Amino acid sequence: MNLMKPVKLKNVDRTFEDYCNTVREEELSSINYLNSSDISWHVPESLKKKVSSSGQIMPYFGDTVVLNLEKEDINFLSAFQSKLLEELPDLFSEPLEKKYFHITLHDLTSGIDKSVIEHKMEENRVKCEKIFIDLRDYFKKFPNQATVTLKPLFIYPCCNISMVMGFIPFTERDFRIIMNMYNLFDDVIYLDYWLRLHMTLAYFKPTGFSKEQIRRLYDTLIGFKMPDFVIKLDIRNLTYQRFNSMNEYSNVLILSFEFYL
Repeated sequence: MNLMKPVKLKNVDRTFEDYCNTVREEELSSINYLNSSDISWHVPESLKKKVSSSGQIMPYFGDTVVLNLEKEDINFLSAFQSKLLEELPDLFSEPLEKKYFHITLHDLTSGIDKSVIEHKMEENRVKCEKIFIDLRDYFKKFPNQATVTLKPLFIYPCCNISMVMGFIPFTERDFRIIMNMYNLFDDVIYLDYWLRLHMTLAYFKPTGFSKEQIRRLYDTLIGFKMPDFVIKLDIRNLTYQRFNSMNEYSNVLILSFEFYL
């Protein structure tokens, strides 16, 4: 294992500069589309599985690997959530519990029927445990690589599913560490897309929005003044979690623990 090696994403060489520029363009495009003359709001089927038409978070099951946030960062980021919900209460689901705020490293398995995916989740847990053990040993040898710093870009609508705050690695070093870690978990569940670092602030209601609602969303987003800040993450707090909804997560494996939960 070498987390400092040059990055390949889906077997294609990817530089730090190219990655950051691509992510920045994607996020800006998703915001600017809200201001286009031909805007229409498509409701993804995946959102209907997670949120009811009245905005209640519904049962939805799965597992994931996440980077946990420090309490002070959670409190700071929750202010952005509050502003969205205060200014646009008709667009969003019930509030997400801030105690579950996280940055996803790698999606795994999910579905509306827990019994269907339980066996696959257990397979994922076993594979993740092996990776966690290897990472724990690696960081014991290279403790200077056990932290990464992320810089926020924009708050933007992600695929009409949720409102998220997007992040990019702060330096080339951070980019290599976090992307090479992400690649490890492709051996658990291979994803056909590469990592866009984000924290989910709110889920949309699964209803079509009027042009007036979309305009208010756009005006709110361009009105955000993003402060100059960074988030420092201790990778030894990397966690394999399972969830019963988008508002209920539980820790199963934590990298820093000698004995797992």
